[in-house]
Amino acid sequence: MKLSAKGRYAIKALVNIATNDSKSPKTLLEISKYQGISLSYLEQLFSLLRKHDLVSGVRGPGGGYRLKDNPENITIARIIKAINPEGSTEINNDKTDDAVWDKFSKNLTNYLDTVTLGSLIDDLAYEIKRVDRDLSKKIKNVQRDLEGLEDNFDSEKRRTRRSISDIKKDLKKLNESVFPPEEEGEEKK
Repeated sequence: MKLSAKGRYAIKALVNIATNDSKSPKTLLEISKYQGISLSYLEQLFSLLRKHDLVSGVRGPGGGYRLKDNPENITIARIIKAINPEGSTEINNDKTDDAVWDKFSKNLTNYLDTVTLGSLIDDLAYEIKRVDRDLSKKIKNVQRDLEGLEDNFDSEKRRTRRSISDIKKDLKKLNESVFPPEEEGEEKK
């Protein structure tokens, strides 16, 4: 199995179609803009995907592409095989690196045969919910901390006002003791 950018783009495009909220088909132009890849490149990919019965085209206004099957029935291995058809390559088992790569490729293919578009989307939805829960907890903690800071700030503000008021009184007393108020009738010298 060959892992390539072509396979990655094909998987992302099919995920994009599978998660399309509207019931209308997804156009290659929409996918091209969303993924930031050329329209002609997508046309080549979708030609292979259509040939391997992974998508079906809808012609005319409002046309585009739909998955030909439920996302739970489309494996990642099937997508990659459609995009990168395996030719018959001879493996020289006398070469350790060839033998290791062949074994790895078979194991990878077996694993990717168990992963579906649907499971990828479900895993993403679960991860989004988990992150959302974690963020909600953090936001609540920050809000609680802010409330505590506001309470502390208000308390400090009241204490500071009292302190300023006390200082003003003390300064007035000091001023009066150093410079006693002049009594009426007393002349200034």
